[in-house]
Amino acid sequence: MEDDIKIIEVRIRNFRCLKSVSVNLDDLIVLTGQNNSGKTSFIKALEAAIGIGRQRFTEEDVYLANGEKKRPKDRTIIVDLLIRPWNKTENEAMEAFPQGSFWLELWGDGTAQDMNDNDFIGIRTEYKWDRRRKDYSITRSFLNEWKEDLEELEQAKKIEKAGLIVYDMIEPLALYLMDEKRDIIDEFKKPTSFWYKLISDPGLKKNDIKKFEKTLNELNSNIIKGSEVLKHILNHLNKLYPIISHEIGQASIFPIPRQLDDLSKGIDIGISTKNSQTFSLTHYGMGTRSLATIILFNAYITLIQKRLKNSRMHPMIAIEEPENHLHPQAQKSIFDLIKNIHGQIILTTHSPYIIERAKIQQIRHFQKIGSETNISQMNVEDLTEDDLGKISYMVLKTRGYMFYARALILVEGETDERGLPTFAEEFWGKYPNNLGIEFIGVGGDGNYLPFLRLAQSFSIQWYIFSDGETAAISNVNRALDKMNEQPIPNNPLVFVIPNNENYESYLVKPEYKDDLIKMYINLNAKNSEHAEVLKNDFIQNRKTLNDILKYVRTNKIKCAIPLAEAILNIDDKNLKFPALINELFEKISNDLKITAS
Repeated sequence: MEDDIKIIEVRIRNFRCLKSVSVNLDDLIVLTGQNNSGKTSFIKALEAAIGIGRQRFTEEDVYLANGEKKRPKDRTIIVDLLIRPWNKTENEAMEAFPQGSFWLELWGDGTAQDMNDNDFIGIRTEYKWDRRRKDYSITRSFLNEWKEDLEELEQAKKIEKAGLIVYDMIEPLALYLMDEKRDIIDEFKKPTSFWYKLISDPGLKKNDIKKFEKTLNELNSNIIKGSEVLKHILNHLNKLYPIISHEIGQASIFPIPRQLDDLSKGIDIGISTKNSQTFSLTHYGMGTRSLATIILFNAYITLIQKRLKNSRMHPMIAIEEPENHLHPQAQKSIFDLIKNIHGQIILTTHSPYIIERAKIQQIRHFQKIGSETNISQMNVEDLTEDDLGKISYMVLKTRGYMFYARALILVEGETDERGLPTFAEEFWGKYPNNLGIEFIGVGGDGNYLPFLRLAQSFSIQWYIFSDGETAAISNVNRALDKMNEQPIPNNPLVFVIPNNENYESYLVKPEYKDDLIKMYINLNAKNSEHAEVLKNDFIQNRKTLNDILKYVRTNKIKCAIPLAEAILNIDDKNLKFPALINELFEKISNDLKITAS
């Protein structure tokens, strides 16, 4: 049995927009949500609590509620970690730390037992006002209990006999952060970077080091002897000694470092593609350099893992927006690279290509409401493999952008999905994407359920714009029933086309006849003469609205936007937005507090 640990849960109180949140961790989780929803704040709170760089909290990190001008001195930042002993072979929690476990020796009296008498470690980091020092201070303590109710977090008792936690006690599980600005060139320059730690000890024998350094000195001498420029510089440098010390001395120039330790600091990395010249990484774009940072970090973690026993290191790794500067195929591939890095991994992403590669169980959705952030995940306990497969195939692999929307409008088919945004842009004066609104075609009236499950689980506002046929209404109600939502006609979020009609028949109406004929002619006329023939066909009633309806139904994608534009071309405001579409947009405006431009 190979023992390890796993951080099961993180709770944060009063850090920036994270007033009171809980996040369940796993081997890998993916943080999604709109910009400024709290994803970076979550990582920064962890970094200040257990970061490898010993980052610190500041007074500006303390949560500030709407209407508050100053942060109350009695408001404390809390970051709690729940850690369980873990059987890596079986990938499950153990009841107790094994005797002789590195972690048991590291934390000693900090071990506690839950209500089921199972071992756990609770580590609390607090940033609070010290009245005596009149300044903020940071402390870390072991918890004696892990409250089930998040609201009782501050009431959890500490293990006083274990004393305070020092940095050496959290370093084996410290958080490594690669933020969105990562650049391997910066890593080359920083003496504190993982790159310097990686190359500081090349693992050579002492005798080999002496031999190589002797060769380096010989190379330096030969370079100087062969360079008139360097000899000229030396002659001038030798004038330094009489001026500063009135003694005779001799200057030296070392074109290359004399010692291997110094030589390693000048290491460069070259990359070439097939049949091309090798160039330094410094000549490559940010995509390659960002990717190189992640790859070399993996090399660093792997090396440490080899030098230490696996059970003596459990790094936390946070990577912000790994998709930065990468093309779509590379974004998909980098996920597979990252998920195999040793440790527990937290990703933040705005890429649907990253989401496509993730499992729904790995996703944590961040949503900012006022001054606070809510964090949610999908409960999959009652879902079958078929249910999960549909969510993966129908949603994650094609609609990952849903996670960044304020609201979803679910529609049945292609014409609605392409046409309704055209109406919405005219209604609000902005394209709906700019308002955080996504129109989603579910691919048939029987396919609403996976989308509703995702929207409900991640607290994303949803609406349904449904065809009015009996079968369509029945399928929508079936999905609503599974979600414990009110059925049609009692559900205010479901808008059903009246009179047993569908989207196309709802719009192809006599009141729009003149503009619909223009649309039909524009889409079908081969030349001006043909346009006149088509026009006369309608004048002579050889063609009617039924012909236009048949054409629209046969050419849904082609007609979706022109159909909406034809209706919007009408001057009468009461006709420009068909009644049900207007009702839908008014409801969304009220719910999301949208004002038309």
